[in-house]
Amino acid sequence: MTQSTFRRRCTDVRRDQAGGGPDEKAATLSTINDFAIELLSIGTTSDLVWYVAREVVARLGFVDCVIYLLNEAGDTLRQVAAIGVKNPQGEQIVNALRIPVGKGITGRVAQSKAPLIVDDLSKDETYIPDVEPALSEICVPLLIDDAVVGVIDCEDPRPAHFGQAHLEILTTVAAMTSGKLKLLEEARQAEARAEALSRLNTQHEREILERKKTEERLRENQALIQALVHHAPVAISIKDRAGRYSFVSPAFCRSLGPSVDEAVGRTSEELLPPEAAAKLRAADEMVLATGEALGADKAFAVEIGPLMHLITKFPVRDPQGEIVGIGTIGVDITEQEKTKEALSRNEAYLRALVEANPSSIFLKDLERRYVLINSAFEKVLGRRREEIVGKTVAELELYDRTFVEEIDAFDDEVLRSGKAIHREQQSYLADGSRPTTILTKFPIFGADGKPSGIGTMETDITEQKQAEERLRQSEQRLRQATKLARIGYYLWDAVDERCLFCSEEHARLHGLSPQAFIDRTASAAARVWLVHPEDRELFEHSMRELRGGRSIEIEYRILTPGGDCHYIREVAEPIFDEAKRVVQEVGASQDMTALRRVESRLAQAQKMEAVGQLTGGIAHDFNNLLAIIAGNAEILDKEVAEETGGAKPMLSAISRAAGRGSELTSRLLAFSRRQPLRPVPIYLSDLVGSMSDLLRRSLGETIEIAVRAEPDLWPAMVDPGQVENAILNLALNARDAMPAGGALAIECANVCLDEAFAKQHPETRAGDHVVLTVADCGSGMSDHVRDHAFEPFFTTKDVGEGSGLGLSMVYGFAKQSGGHVTIESAEGRGTTVKLYLPRSDEPARPAQPKPSESLPQGRGESVLLIEDDPDVRSLMSTLLTNLGYRIIEAADASAARAALADDAQIDVVLSDVVLPGGTSGPAFVQELQSQRPELPVVFMSGYSAEAARRDGFLGPNSQLLQKPFGGRELALVLQKALG
Repeated sequence: MTQSTFRRRCTDVRRDQAGGGPDEKAATLSTINDFAIELLSIGTTSDLVWYVAREVVARLGFVDCVIYLLNEAGDTLRQVAAIGVKNPQGEQIVNALRIPVGKGITGRVAQSKAPLIVDDLSKDETYIPDVEPALSEICVPLLIDDAVVGVIDCEDPRPAHFGQAHLEILTTVAAMTSGKLKLLEEARQAEARAEALSRLNTQHEREILERKKTEERLRENQALIQALVHHAPVAISIKDRAGRYSFVSPAFCRSLGPSVDEAVGRTSEELLPPEAAAKLRAADEMVLATGEALGADKAFAVEIGPLMHLITKFPVRDPQGEIVGIGTIGVDITEQEKTKEALSRNEAYLRALVEANPSSIFLKDLERRYVLINSAFEKVLGRRREEIVGKTVAELELYDRTFVEEIDAFDDEVLRSGKAIHREQQSYLADGSRPTTILTKFPIFGADGKPSGIGTMETDITEQKQAEERLRQSEQRLRQATKLARIGYYLWDAVDERCLFCSEEHARLHGLSPQAFIDRTASAAARVWLVHPEDRELFEHSMRELRGGRSIEIEYRILTPGGDCHYIREVAEPIFDEAKRVVQEVGASQDMTALRRVESRLAQAQKMEAVGQLTGGIAHDFNNLLAIIAGNAEILDKEVAEETGGAKPMLSAISRAAGRGSELTSRLLAFSRRQPLRPVPIYLSDLVGSMSDLLRRSLGETIEIAVRAEPDLWPAMVDPGQVENAILNLALNARDAMPAGGALAIECANVCLDEAFAKQHPETRAGDHVVLTVADCGSGMSDHVRDHAFEPFFTTKDVGEGSGLGLSMVYGFAKQSGGHVTIESAEGRGTTVKLYLPRSDEPARPAQPKPSESLPQGRGESVLLIEDDPDVRSLMSTLLTNLGYRIIEAADASAARAALADDAQIDVVLSDVVLPGGTSGPAFVQELQSQRPELPVVFMSGYSAEAARRDGFLGPNSQLLQKPFGGRELALVLQKALG
């Protein structure tokens, strides 16, 4: 039948929607039959849909036809063929239209599975216009087993064009098309199965042919397997379900004792100790019950005779998958044997062993196709065994091209070398993780000695690498901790008398590198030479104690190659062998040098503080004596002012002696930090510069003086007079240390003392200071002299040449000023004294000249005089009477209270600080001022105003008169107190 005839038969089916006449129905059936016959020869889905679309338009008389197929997800229709108005030439579709299921007319048909005719598309809101809008549309589903796989959609520009006849024809076409689609899918699946079967059959045929042609080679392979099993270091055995051994390896027999013939057919209970047999029986029952192997994660230890074995078990299955026995691998962990594979005498046993191995194991042929894999490798790839075997790594499409090329190159390298190659790498797992593995590849040789394939075993060592990294970090933290704590450690070979290991810190304590320490301590005698000579006897005794098996804890000194002396605290203990002999010694050492120095400085500071308190007490009592001497001399001097006899020179001598005594007392008070200070902001460089001429005259022409000051020098808050005294004392000491002349350097610089310096030097505050350095190149000091240099009355000069108070005065002045002083000196290397003085927050001010003052007189005011020393009290009474004051005397607080009861009218209190009777001067004054807060008070003391304020008894209405004093000082302070 021609196409024109077919068109004539199918053109106006609308004329008789009930089905038309018999002739037309017959013609339609014939056309449908021809259409069905043509379908049989179509071989692909693409050809099918284009054929159907063309035939629906060309032979069935439809204006156009579009075929949609459902995607795999089942949610979207994709346009796969279109003929007619929308695609007149039948060209391949480039931008295929996609319609979601349920959307539009085609989507609704796909969702409902029922055909649909729309007479007027303009009234249908779900209509999705295409290239050429239409007015009527017919759409039928493509169904396979009642499931929609696509739709056939036809449109016409004429309204109400499609009728029942069109629907019957198109439904018939759809049914035949669906059937063909199903046949094509079944054919595709059958072809795939046939291809797989053919490939498997071909492989089997090749194997059978190979077996027939190489029977001798197979026998050799079997011999090789037997040899591998025979020489395997692991114990291999197979039991039947009843628990009787059907196969045992020689290693199994070597472990247990019986021969192979004696072991086969017997049970574990018959061959092994009861405890071991019970463990193995329980494991066998678990494998039989679960059907799962007890691999590395469930391995357990069994003691068999003198050996300890690590046991893994696995089920042995027949070709139908039924468990016919239990395989066992026993690794002798007594000697830390590392074996991963177990071999058996036949292929089934070998596969079982491979399956039980936790490492990924696979074999490839020379074409790089997988021929054998284990379950672990399946898990790595995330594919089933049947999807892997027979394919290359490239065909699996798991990795990118670069990684596939690396795998092939590795295989080529193994085949070229003919040797096993180990490599550590980052592997790829199906779950996306990247574990670290050890990859071992080895060639497989045939009977002819030529490579026949490649074997691979890959072991996950991620946890091992992580453990190594944790160990490395732990060792690094230990090194850092021991370095910060200044703790070292070592390991000593007590048999060969040599150092086995030495940490960096232990070597550093000795001024050596670890290797240098090991080289220097090649024997016990050589090790002793590192110890200070005075401590060698103690050290050798301790080493004998340690060698005798006792732990030790000692402190000794060592000498470094540079000559430095370090204090070492060492704790060590012996390490014994099985015979209880000391074979090694492990010890830890800590540098105690800094601690001992700090302790020494602290002890020195405490000693200086104690001496200072003693010195201050002496100076206080001495001041009272000087006050009596100087005061009476002053009174007598006025009474004999007109005389010309011998009394006048004697009074002058007394006054001069009192003055020198006052100066001595001042130095004692300076050391005890109780001298009166008048700190002001000054530039030390200006003060040193103003003293240059005085220093040159005092030191002589043989001493060269160099003065240097740092630019932008900070001002210091100090008493200028005391600084001058300190510089002069240090300069004179330097002159005495350079009798033949030399150089004296005086430097002024800014320095910030940190907390570390403050911790090493007690009583020193951290912060900004101005440092005054006086350095000479003289004879220097011994360690003994340097350690005692600041102590009062300590001197190296002959009797009568010095009081020994010069450096002690400098020390006391520095400490009282809130600073610090250090001495750096060694015999023959000169002396450097550094005076650290606090920085002033205020700018330096130029010194103002003191105005001349006339001696102020009293106007009959009442003075309550409290002084326990009768001589001092008598002197003070005379001075006050001469100044015009009325005096009320008292020896202590009790007498003062009695005097006040008789004469309560007083204008000012003049009291000593320290009084007998249990009530001090400040305590009594506080008692008075509780009733008369405005009562002025003058305290008499040898201590400084700073010390008085620190002790808390110098308030706003009180003044301090420092002993010894004269009439002028007394008159001025009373005038100031009375206002």
